[in-house]
Amino acid sequence: MRRKINLNDNEKLPIVDFSKCMLSLKNGMYGGNAGSKEGIVFQDENWIVKYPKDIRNLKNVDMSYSTAPISEYIGSHIYNILGYNVHQTLLGIRNSKIVVACRDFCDTKNLLEMRTIKNVYNQQLSQMLDETLSSTSDSHKIEIDEVITHLDYNPILKTLPKVKDRFWDMVVIDCFIANNDRNNGNWGLLVSKDGYELAPIFDNGSSFNNRASDEKMLKIMSNEKNFIGTEINQSTVFSKKGHLLSAKKLLNLYKDYPDLAKAIKRNYLLIKNNMDKIINMIDNIPLNYKGYEIISPIRKEYYQKSLDIRFSNLIEPLYNEILKSEQNKINDGKNQQNYNNDKEIVY
Repeated sequence: MRRKINLNDNEKLPIVDFSKCMLSLKNGMYGGNAGSKEGIVFQDENWIVKYPKDIRNLKNVDMSYSTAPISEYIGSHIYNILGYNVHQTLLGIRNSKIVVACRDFCDTKNLLEMRTIKNVYNQQLSQMLDETLSSTSDSHKIEIDEVITHLDYNPILKTLPKVKDRFWDMVVIDCFIANNDRNNGNWGLLVSKDGYELAPIFDNGSSFNNRASDEKMLKIMSNEKNFIGTEINQSTVFSKKGHLLSAKKLLNLYKDYPDLAKAIKRNYLLIKNNMDKIINMIDNIPLNYKGYEIISPIRKEYYQKSLDIRFSNLIEPLYNEILKSEQNKINDGKNQQNYNNDKEIVY
């Protein structure tokens, strides 16, 4: 009897040959724009196989296929290491390609994506959206204030108090892994007869500059100053008043959004305490499997160094800045109290 793979083992990171897996009855039901997909049956469960996307015709791209499967795998495992509920993923081979397989978490529940949730009608919500003067008609340009308005007033999202924390946590971790496509189709809720719940975090394949060749990565790493600038200014899908935000600009909005400041604080500690596990996870991915290159040493080095840069030069400074600001407010409060006490002294 074939031994079942331990899907929660972050140390061994097995490569799976999916060649003999049968197509599932859900084959052809999986949407999205990231590339071709197949529904398969693996270990008696439905899984989604994602193939690398052909990018030969895209401008300013010097490779034939994206490395989305490896990016999806590593990005998802980072979320897992940090303790988040994320879809299960496996790297493997199918139809002579490196693929990532994602366990279908919708077998008994339906996925309700944010792009659908935002269409629900509510008079107060509609009024608040009119006041924000923003729109998510472009699925790859998400107005941050519209999302926040939905988190505050959307009648479906309001049933889940933790959804706001989940959103801001994804913002921080996506900046950490350079995921630039957390659009309204890439997060949401699960719905069943029992009601709504947060869906596992899914679709992390646009992480780690996945359209860059090894040669481009070597060039980026060759100049430390430029390397730092490139990594902390990675693009995001979010905009503010119509202007797209880099990771640095997005996280610097913490002064406007207290919940973002809280997310930076808690995720800084999570990342700091688990950075060694994350680096080791990437180290333990085999370079080759049955003649197929899984990941190159250059790409491993780039992923690990870029993570360290975004943590040390973006998240950590903001964490310290937030703590300093909070301490200053405490000191100002104490000074004001002392001033008031002095005024009350009667001589």
